[in-house]
Amino acid sequence: HKSKGIEFEIVIIPFCDWNIDHDAFQTNVLWCKTDISPFDELELLPVKYSSKLENTIFIKDYLAEKIKSYVDNLNLLYVSCTRARNGLFIYGPQKSRVKTSVSNLLAASFTYPMGDSNPDLIKLSDCYQQEAYTFELGSLSKDNHSITESIQSISQEYLVNPFNVKDAFKSTSSGMLGLQGKVQDQQNYGNFMHELFAQIEKRSDIEIAIQNVKFEGLITEEKAIALLAEIKQKMKHPIVSEWFDGSWLTKTEDEILIPPSQVKIPDRVMLQPDKAIVIDYKFGEKKSKSYEKQVSEYKKLLSTMGYDNVVGYIWYYELEEVVKV
Repeated sequence: HKSKGIEFEIVIIPFCDWNIDHDAFQTNVLWCKTDISPFDELELLPVKYSSKLENTIFIKDYLAEKIKSYVDNLNLLYVSCTRARNGLFIYGPQKSRVKTSVSNLLAASFTYPMGDSNPDLIKLSDCYQQEAYTFELGSLSKDNHSITESIQSISQEYLVNPFNVKDAFKSTSSGMLGLQGKVQDQQNYGNFMHELFAQIEKRSDIEIAIQNVKFEGLITEEKAIALLAEIKQKMKHPIVSEWFDGSWLTKTEDEILIPPSQVKIPDRVMLQPDKAIVIDYKFGEKKSKSYEKQVSEYKKLLSTMGYDNVVGYIWYYELEEVVKV
């Protein structure tokens, strides 16, 4: 979806085999409402998405979610296949083990008897070699000079500035990170750091989290090394250090549902039998009373959930300050 509206000379889809339905091995929860007793006593019911729901009172919720998943993933296929100007190359397994996979859907479309009754339509089966499992339509232009030039002009690394994590988001086109301007760059940096810290429950997770964003092409090897050293240094703060010592049951960016349909997402909640701590990360260089109000709301929510001793903090990462709320 990040490529929507963008075109490229050549597009290669190397793993065109995603499932158009929710994967069975993932836990997908539907929040359902019913007027059937005794379930109507609850505002919402968490129900695991599964084909077994076809034989339950939640069949309408199941089918609505199934259709939504199909539409979303078919849209993803459409966007992927319509970004190319001159060439589109798709690779997928001959027969995927997942019946509702995109590769199986494409293979079926190549052999489906469409176009026979309408001469204006392309007969896909004429372009499909079933023995070789290949579909070929059209041909590449012999003049690939412009394509070769564009390939040669690509730098070896995505980002080549001297290390400053904030600057890293001024020259990338990945999702939200392609915005320009001082305010947007600060937002991009904050979004990146929030996503990074969502992967860090304890100190030993730092290196893995940084490796993940490096493999996504968001930072270079040089910047990954510098960022690792920076985070370790910031975590030497006496209060912050305890948060990442591995002694807490930690929830990072977990949703808290509030009736009738609100959702709150604290950056970090840490639990022990006699104590709960909620933390809000701030990666900018300014303080605000509104941040304290936000953490106070998180504290009230945790108290409502049954936690007696709740403490809240704001960690101003850049300023290396911790404020207790």
